[in-house]
Amino acid sequence: GLNYRDLLDRIRSRRAKELLSETTLTITEVALALGYSEHANFTRAFTRWMGQSPFQYRRRSQPTS
Repeated sequence: GLNYRDLLDRIRSRRAKELLSETTLTITEVALALGYSEHANFTRAFTRWMGQSPFQYRRRSQPTS
C-alpha cells in the first residue's frame, strides 16, 4: 500500500539514521549518499521524518564516554 515516494522516504530515513549513528561521514556526505543534491533538502526531509535535525540526531545517538 505504499507509493514510490513513501517507500523512498522510508528507505532513506532508515539509511540516514544508520549513516549518522555508525559512520563519521559529514551530513553533506550522508545527503549525497542518499541521493540528495543539496544538504538543505536532506536536512528538511530528515527533520520531517525524525522531528530533529541530522546534527541533533547524531549528537544524541553518540555513546557517552
